Amino acid sequence: MKKKIIIVAGGTRGHINPALNIAHKLIKKGWKVRWLGSSSRMESKIIPKKKINIYLIEFFKFENKNIFSIIKTIIKLIISTYKSIIIYKKYKPNLILTMGNYISGPSGLAAWLCQIPLAIHEQNNVPGITNKILSKIATIKMQAYPNTFKNGILVGNPISKKIIKLSLYKRSIIKIHKPIHLLITGGSQGSNIINKIGVKLSKILKNEVLILHQVGKGNLKKIYNKYKKNKINNFILREYIKNIHKAYKWADIIICRSGAMTVSEITAVGLPAIFIPFQHKDKQQYFNAINLKKIGAAKIYEQNNLNINSIINTILSLNQKKIINMSKKSYNLSIINSTELIYKELNNIKIN
Repeated sequence: MKKKIIIVAGGTRGHINPALNIAHKLIKKGWKVRWLGSSSRMESKIIPKKKINIYLIEFFKFENKNIFSIIKTIIKLIISTYKSIIIYKKYKPNLILTMGNYISGPSGLAAWLCQIPLAIHEQNNVPGITNKILSKIATIKMQAYPNTFKNGILVGNPISKKIIKLSLYKRSIIKIHKPIHLLITGGSQGSNIINKIGVKLSKILKNEVLILHQVGKGNLKKIYNKYKKNKINNFILREYIKNIHKAYKWADIIICRSGAMTVSEITAVGLPAIFIPFQHKDKQQYFNAINLKKIGAAKIYEQNNLNINSIINTILSLNQKKIINMSKKSYNLSIINSTELIYKELNNIKIN
């Protein structure tokens, strides 16, 4: 009899893509896979195109602005949990896998109430509030970083086959360019502060670097005009880089945020990094990058205390020997077989 699983993931590509890597692995191994996501987020459009059946209900973020918003949110959470229970009763899955984000809360609670084994995966070094709660009731707790959960299982973050292939290639061939190939990205939506840094660096380091800059949705024309004012031609701009593995292969160093999947990918390909973490109250992105900084594979510059001269000095201090050394240190923290490790953990869970 085929095992049946519901994967709960959505909201952002950073949650959807790793879950898809796991889904494809499970399907290949003969599992019946269904998805649970939000009717108002991008998974509602992405997952059907992947030929995976998806259940859609409305999920809500917790709001605590005032007593009325708290009561309203609790009612919505109860409704989402109830709808998840109805889906579970109908499909009768052997296992629920949640991948973090707020949609995991009601669906994870529903699994516990239905006495269905619950596996959770935490992408970040510091868990979000949803996974902190679910870790108390989960059958297994999988983590991308050491020491995230008590009794957590270290499995890394599931990266794409293209990134894995590039990782194996770059480990055998480390080629440094002159001028230095600098990849700059603030994510698919872009980052104002990182976009400003790119423009400044192109002018100051015009003879030292060639820049490939992902500026984010809706920013291409505005940022292009700013680059052209510098009267230089050392840049290539893209609104969004679809084949990010090709950009990683091209680059010698990257300036970027330190979201969970970004850190996992650039660690896998051994790309030295200058991280500018997104400011969050629990400093989640900062702690994603801290281990790379400690071993000398990356630099971290916090946004609220940013000095462009420090970034310039870091880039100017790079040479072939230093870049190769940083790359090798980065590889040492990578887990490129994460999808396989997660599959093994799921397959070992005793199911009803």
